[in-house]
Amino acid sequence: MNLKVKERNFGLDLIRALAIFLVMGSHFMEYSDFYGKIIQGKSMFLLINLRNFVRICVPLFILLTGYLKSTKKEMNLNYFKSILKLLITYLVVSIIMILFKVFYLHTTESMISMILGIFNFTTITYAWYIEMYIGLFLLIPFLNILWNNIKTKKQKQLLILILILLASIPQTLQVISIENLKIDILPNWWGSEIVIFMYYFIGAYIREYQPIIKKKICILSIIFVELVFSVIIYIYCNNETFGKVIPNGLNFNTIVILTVSVLIFLLLYKVQKSNKLLKNLISKISEHSFTMYLVSSITDKLFQLNYNFNDIPIRIITNFFSILIINFFITFVISYIIDNVIKLFINNKKDKISVN
Repeated sequence: MNLKVKERNFGLDLIRALAIFLVMGSHFMEYSDFYGKIIQGKSMFLLINLRNFVRICVPLFILLTGYLKSTKKEMNLNYFKSILKLLITYLVVSIIMILFKVFYLHTTESMISMILGIFNFTTITYAWYIEMYIGLFLLIPFLNILWNNIKTKKQKQLLILILILLASIPQTLQVISIENLKIDILPNWWGSEIVIFMYYFIGAYIREYQPIIKKKICILSIIFVELVFSVIIYIYCNNETFGKVIPNGLNFNTIVILTVSVLIFLLLYKVQKSNKLLKNLISKISEHSFTMYLVSSITDKLFQLNYNFNDIPIRIITNFFSILIINFFITFVISYIIDNVIKLFINNKKDKISVN
């Protein structure tokens, strides 16, 4: 009997591929010393726009998680076992990172410290996301029970609105200060605690109700929000460094990043492509995006060590695309090899078990 393979959703693959590209772009902004440069001139205005856009990377991943996982109603052993491949991949890349630190970086960090770092998520630079995702994964069945037992569309909209009021708007207001006077008109304690739930439930809402916005309106809205926000930041930080004026940064819980993230998701999630080559390429990037995220902590370090980023802003913009594309390609190739070795190992184990 021939089993029909479930066809991948090109729009969702495209979002995931874009998200991992933007993750690496966000890290590029950090090691290119954007945050230490004076905000002044046209080039820095362009860099502010670029920086704001790449910050939608994590929200896109969480929106995807909500979209794809919110329909899973069963809470059984098979569900919890499904995270094993992710954990195996994390362990393999962690070991590679330790070897990289020892033989390439010649680290003075002790082997015991690096091994313990696997379990407290410090060995891999970007492992905070894995730590967060494990917790989210364990909570998803219970989040779905909550979501699926909310009776009406309006009640679900109200839940999302409350999450935005608690997680996004207060964090946005905290960024803006007038003569060191913080604007605290809404509870700010919850912001960093429930922002992941906000994005998860928005993804669940999009999955359930399939909202559609006209592409032109969507694109114009994204450009408008990006430009207006960048103008505000440029004026606000003029003749100072971004990191000095906004030390906590404008992270993915701010209302602007939330707005652009949702608009990008709505723009892409129903996209279909007939070109087979492009479809396969995006599908492969999407398939290996998790491993790419982990491996990028190594490749980013290679580029950071072997390139002088003390450049004027216009050169940072030029290097952003050339270096990032090369880095992206190398990261993909390494991740492809790692994933296929792991897949081969898992399949061999399954074959041995079935024979026995």
